[in-house]
Amino acid sequence: MVSRLFYLIETKHPDAIIAEEMVVVRNAQVARNLTMILGALYGKCIEENIEWQTLRPTEWRKLIDPGKKPRRREELKDWSKQKVCELFGLTNINDDVSDAILIGQAYLNMFKGDDK
Repeated sequence: MVSRLFYLIETKHPDAIIAEEMVVVRNAQVARNLTMILGALYGKCIEENIEWQTLRPTEWRKLIDPGKKPRRREELKDWSKQKVCELFGLTNINDDVSDAILIGQAYLNMFKGDDK
C-alpha cells in the first residue's frame, strides 16, 4: 500500500495530503499498520515538501455539515455515502471512498471565505 501511495505522490504531485486522524482502534495490529502507513506518508510529504494535514472524524464531519450526525458507526457510514450523493451526485461507492471525498471537501471548506 505504501509503495502505491508513494507512486501516486510521485506521479500526481499533490500540493497537500489530507488524512483522517487515527481514532482509538480495538485491534492492536490494525493500529500498528495504520500508524506505519500514516508515518510513511508524513515522511514522504516532508521529503517532497507537500502540505500534510490530519482531521479528526468529528472535525471533518462538522466542516461538511454542522448539523447533528448519527452516533453509531453503521449510521455514520450511511451518512457519508448519502452526503456524497447529495453534494456530488455520486452513487455506488463504498464508505471508505465517500469518507475520503468528504475529508478532501472538509479541507477545502476550511478555507471558505479566506483569500487563499
